[in-house]
Amino acid sequence: MALLRRRTLHLVRHAESNWNVLTAGEHIGAHPHLIDVDSDLSPKGEAQIEALHQAAPLAPPLELILASPLRRALRTAVALRDANGGAAAVPMRVEPRATEWLENSCDCGRPGVEIQRDFGDSIQGLAELGDSWWPQLPKEDAFGHPRGGSATLAALASGGREPAASVDLRCSQLLDSLLYEFPQTSSIAVVAHCMVLHKLETMLRQHLTLNAAAAGGDSSSGGSSGSGGSVVDVEYLDNTEVRSIVIESVVNEEMD
Repeated sequence: MALLRRRTLHLVRHAESNWNVLTAGEHIGAHPHLIDVDSDLSPKGEAQIEALHQAAPLAPPLELILASPLRRALRTAVALRDANGGAAAVPMRVEPRATEWLENSCDCGRPGVEIQRDFGDSIQGLAELGDSWWPQLPKEDAFGHPRGGSATLAALASGGREPAASVDLRCSQLLDSLLYEFPQTSSIAVVAHCMVLHKLETMLRQHLTLNAAAAGGDSSSGGSSGSGGSVVDVEYLDNTEVRSIVIESVVNEEMD
Protein backbone atom coordinates (compact mmCIF):
# COMPACT_ATOMS: atom_id res chain seq x y z
CA MET A 1 0.00 0.00 0.00
CA ALA A 2 1.41 3.40 -1.02
CA LEU A 3 1.32 6.13 1.61
CA LEU A 4 2.26 9.79 1.38
CA ARG A 5 4.79 10.75 4.05
CA ARG A 6 5.34 14.41 4.85
CA ARG A 7 8.50 15.41 6.71
CA THR A 8 9.90 18.83 7.60
CA LEU A 9 13.64 19.28 7.95
CA HIS A 10 14.75 22.33 9.92
CA LEU A 11 18.34 23.33 9.12
CA VAL A 12 19.77 25.45 11.95
CA ARG A 13 23.15 27.15 12.07
CA HIS A 14 24.82 27.55 15.47
CA ALA A 15 24.99 30.85 17.36
CA GLU A 16 27.95 33.15 16.79
CA SER A 17 31.22 31.67 18.04
CA ASN A 18 34.46 33.25 19.19
CA TRP A 19 35.94 31.95 15.94
CA ASN A 20 33.41 33.95 13.93
CA VAL A 21 34.63 37.05 15.76
CA LEU A 22 38.32 36.18 15.32
CA THR A 23 37.85 35.81 11.58
CA ALA A 24 35.61 38.86 11.27
CA GLY A 25 32.71 36.74 10.08
CA GLU A 26 34.57 35.14 7.18
CA HIS A 27 33.01 31.68 7.10
CA ILE A 28 34.81 30.54 3.95
CA GLY A 29 38.51 29.76 3.85
CA ALA A 30 41.27 28.62 6.13
CA HIS A 31 43.01 30.66 8.83
CA PRO A 32 45.91 28.32 9.66
CA HIS A 33 47.64 30.52 12.24
CA LEU A 34 44.64 30.98 14.54
CA ILE A 35 44.09 28.41 17.32
CA ASP A 36 40.70 28.06 19.00
CA VAL A 37 39.90 24.36 19.34
CA ASP A 38 36.16 23.60 19.59
CA SER A 39 35.35 27.30 19.70
CA ASP A 40 32.77 28.41 22.27
CA LEU A 41 30.10 31.09 21.81
CA SER A 42 30.93 34.78 21.70
CA PRO A 43 29.06 37.30 23.88
CA LYS A 44 26.77 37.94 20.91
CA GLY A 45 26.31 34.18 20.55
CA GLU A 46 25.32 33.96 24.21
CA ALA A 47 22.64 36.59 23.58
CA GLN A 48 21.48 34.70 20.50
CA ILE A 49 20.91 31.46 22.37
CA GLU A 50 19.10 33.36 25.12
CA ALA A 51 16.79 34.72 22.42
CA LEU A 52 16.46 31.21 21.01
CA HIS A 53 15.32 30.00 24.44
CA GLN A 54 12.43 32.46 24.21
CA ALA A 55 11.59 31.80 20.56
CA ALA A 56 8.28 30.34 19.43
CA PRO A 57 8.30 26.57 18.95
CA LEU A 58 8.93 25.26 15.46
CA ALA A 59 6.03 24.03 13.36
CA PRO A 60 5.18 21.25 12.94
CA PRO A 61 6.15 20.32 16.53
CA LEU A 62 9.76 19.25 16.72
CA GLU A 63 10.25 15.52 17.30
CA LEU A 64 14.02 15.01 16.99
CA ILE A 65 17.20 17.09 17.05
CA LEU A 66 20.41 15.90 15.41
CA ALA A 67 23.38 18.07 16.39
CA SER A 68 27.02 18.34 15.47
CA PRO A 69 29.13 17.38 18.51
CA LEU A 70 31.07 20.66 18.36
CA ARG A 71 30.38 22.86 21.38
CA ARG A 72 28.89 25.83 19.51
CA ALA A 73 26.35 23.55 17.81
CA LEU A 74 25.46 21.59 20.94
CA ARG A 75 24.84 24.73 22.98
CA THR A 76 22.59 26.06 20.23
CA ALA A 77 20.77 22.72 20.00
CA VAL A 78 20.10 22.69 23.75
CA ALA A 79 18.54 26.16 23.50
CA LEU A 80 16.42 25.01 20.56
CA ARG A 81 15.29 21.96 22.52
CA ASP A 82 14.36 24.10 25.53
CA ALA A 83 12.22 26.32 23.30
CA ASN A 84 10.41 23.26 21.93
CA GLY A 85 9.35 21.49 25.09
CA GLY A 86 12.66 20.48 26.69
CA ALA A 87 14.48 17.18 27.01
CA ALA A 88 11.38 15.27 28.07
CA ALA A 89 9.57 16.23 24.86
CA VAL A 90 12.29 16.28 22.21
CA PRO A 91 15.07 13.66 22.04
CA MET A 92 18.45 14.92 20.92
CA ARG A 93 21.41 12.96 19.64
CA VAL A 94 24.85 13.85 18.38
CA GLU A 95 25.47 13.42 14.67
CA PRO A 96 29.22 13.42 13.83
CA ARG A 97 28.52 13.59 10.10
CA ALA A 98 27.11 17.10 10.69
CA THR A 99 30.39 18.47 12.04
CA GLU A 100 31.93 21.36 10.12
CA TRP A 101 34.20 20.99 7.10
CA LEU A 102 37.57 20.62 8.81
CA GLU A 103 39.77 23.47 7.66
CA ASN A 104 40.45 25.37 10.89
CA SER A 105 41.33 24.62 14.50
CA CYS A 106 37.79 25.55 15.63
CA ASP A 107 36.57 22.48 13.73
CA CYS A 108 38.62 20.09 15.88
CA GLY A 109 36.51 18.53 18.61
CA ARG A 110 36.96 17.08 22.08
CA PRO A 111 36.61 13.49 23.33
CA GLY A 112 33.05 12.31 23.83
CA VAL A 113 33.49 11.71 27.57
CA GLU A 114 34.68 15.30 28.00
CA ILE A 115 31.68 16.65 26.10
CA GLN A 116 29.40 14.44 28.19
CA ARG A 117 30.81 15.97 31.39
CA ASP A 118 29.76 19.39 30.08
CA PHE A 119 26.32 18.47 28.72
CA GLY A 120 25.18 15.56 30.89
CA ASP A 121 23.25 12.48 29.87
CA SER A 122 20.28 14.08 28.10
CA ILE A 123 22.06 14.03 24.72
CA GLN A 124 22.20 10.60 23.13
CA GLY A 125 25.39 9.23 21.67
CA LEU A 126 28.03 11.21 23.56
CA ALA A 127 29.47 8.21 25.40
CA GLU A 128 29.92 6.37 22.09
CA LEU A 129 31.72 9.20 20.27
CA GLY A 130 35.24 8.15 21.19
CA ASP A 131 38.32 10.33 21.50
CA SER A 132 38.83 11.42 17.86
CA TRP A 133 35.40 11.45 16.21
CA TRP A 134 36.04 14.53 14.01
CA PRO A 135 37.84 14.25 10.62
CA GLN A 136 41.53 13.47 11.00
CA LEU A 137 44.32 14.66 8.72
CA PRO A 138 47.46 12.65 7.86
CA LYS A 139 50.00 12.04 10.61
CA GLU A 140 52.85 12.68 8.18
CA ASP A 141 53.60 15.76 6.09
CA ALA A 142 54.07 15.78 2.32
CA PHE A 143 57.66 14.61 2.77
CA GLY A 144 56.73 11.65 4.98
CA HIS A 145 57.94 13.31 8.18
CA PRO A 146 55.79 12.63 11.26
CA ARG A 147 53.96 15.62 12.64
CA GLY A 148 54.45 16.26 16.35
CA GLY A 149 51.65 16.78 18.90
CA SER A 150 48.23 16.83 17.32
CA ALA A 151 48.77 15.71 13.75
CA THR A 152 45.52 17.29 12.61
CA LEU A 153 46.29 20.67 14.18
CA ALA A 154 49.78 20.53 12.71
CA ALA A 155 48.36 19.73 9.29
CA LEU A 156 45.89 22.61 9.54
CA ALA A 157 48.71 24.98 10.54
CA SER A 158 50.54 24.08 7.32
CA GLY A 159 47.49 24.63 5.12
CA GLY A 160 45.90 21.17 5.22
CA ARG A 161 42.16 20.66 5.19
CA GLU A 162 39.59 17.90 4.96
CA PRO A 163 39.21 16.82 1.32
CA ALA A 164 36.03 17.97 -0.38
CA ALA A 165 35.25 14.34 -1.27
CA SER A 166 35.18 13.49 2.43
CA VAL A 167 32.65 16.25 3.14
CA ASP A 168 30.56 15.19 0.15
CA LEU A 169 30.49 11.58 1.36
CA ARG A 170 29.37 12.29 4.92
CA CYS A 171 26.79 14.87 3.80
CA SER A 172 25.42 12.38 1.29
CA GLN A 173 25.21 9.70 3.97
CA LEU A 174 23.53 12.13 6.37
CA LEU A 175 21.02 13.14 3.72
CA ASP A 176 20.14 9.50 3.12
CA SER A 177 19.47 9.11 6.84
CA LEU A 178 17.28 12.21 6.90
CA LEU A 179 15.28 11.03 3.89
CA TYR A 180 14.86 7.35 4.64
CA GLU A 181 15.40 6.71 8.36
CA PHE A 182 13.25 7.74 11.35
CA PRO A 183 10.00 6.52 9.71
CA GLN A 184 7.75 7.71 12.54
CA THR A 185 9.30 11.19 12.73
CA SER A 186 7.82 14.07 10.76
CA SER A 187 9.80 17.06 12.09
CA ILE A 188 13.60 16.92 12.47
CA ALA A 189 16.09 19.70 13.19
CA VAL A 190 19.74 19.48 12.17
CA VAL A 191 21.89 21.91 14.16
CA ALA A 192 25.24 22.32 12.50
CA HIS A 193 27.56 24.72 10.69
CA CYS A 194 27.76 27.13 7.79
CA MET A 195 29.68 25.06 5.23
CA VAL A 196 28.26 21.62 5.98
CA LEU A 197 24.67 22.93 6.07
CA HIS A 198 25.23 24.66 2.73
CA LYS A 199 26.48 21.39 1.26
CA LEU A 200 23.63 19.39 2.83
CA GLU A 201 20.93 21.78 1.61
CA THR A 202 22.41 21.88 -1.89
CA MET A 203 22.31 18.07 -2.07
CA LEU A 204 18.77 18.01 -0.70
CA ARG A 205 17.48 20.52 -3.23
CA GLN A 206 19.20 18.64 -6.07
CA HIS A 207 17.53 15.45 -4.86
CA LEU A 208 14.12 17.14 -4.77
CA THR A 209 14.61 18.63 -8.23
CA LEU A 210 15.59 15.30 -9.79
CA ASN A 211 12.69 13.46 -8.19
CA ALA A 212 10.18 16.12 -9.18
CA ALA A 213 11.42 15.91 -12.77
CA ALA A 214 11.22 12.12 -12.74
CA ALA A 215 7.67 12.32 -11.44
CA GLY A 216 6.65 14.85 -14.05
CA GLY A 217 6.09 17.43 -11.36
CA ASP A 218 3.45 15.24 -9.72
CA SER A 219 4.54 14.16 -6.24
CA SER A 220 1.72 11.63 -6.05
CA SER A 221 3.36 9.49 -8.76
CA GLY A 222 6.24 8.42 -6.55
CA GLY A 223 9.64 9.52 -5.35
CA SER A 224 10.26 12.65 -3.31
CA SER A 225 9.17 16.18 -3.98
CA GLY A 226 8.67 19.38 -2.09
CA SER A 227 10.09 22.89 -1.80
CA GLY A 228 13.17 23.23 -3.93
CA GLY A 229 11.63 21.65 -7.03
CA SER A 230 13.47 24.16 -9.24
CA VAL A 231 17.20 24.74 -9.36
CA VAL A 232 18.17 27.57 -7.00
CA ASP A 233 21.33 29.03 -5.56
CA VAL A 234 21.51 28.06 -1.90
CA GLU A 235 22.34 30.94 0.43
CA TYR A 236 24.53 30.46 3.47
CA LEU A 237 22.68 30.45 6.77
CA ASP A 238 23.28 33.21 9.32
CA ASN A 239 23.94 32.37 12.97
CA THR A 240 20.82 30.82 14.60
CA GLU A 241 18.89 31.12 11.34
CA VAL A 242 16.37 28.34 10.80
CA ARG A 243 15.51 27.18 7.29
CA SER A 244 12.65 24.69 7.04
CA ILE A 245 12.16 22.44 4.02
CA VAL A 246 9.12 20.23 3.51
CA ILE A 247 9.56 16.87 1.81
CA GLU A 248 6.74 14.67 0.59
CA SER A 249 7.60 11.06 -0.23
CA VAL A 250 5.53 8.17 -1.43
CA VAL A 251 6.47 5.10 0.61
CA ASN A 252 5.26 1.55 0.26
CA GLU A 253 4.07 -0.42 3.27
CA GLU A 254 3.40 -4.14 3.19
CA MET A 255 -0.14 -5.19 3.85
CA ASP A 256 -0.69 -7.38 6.91
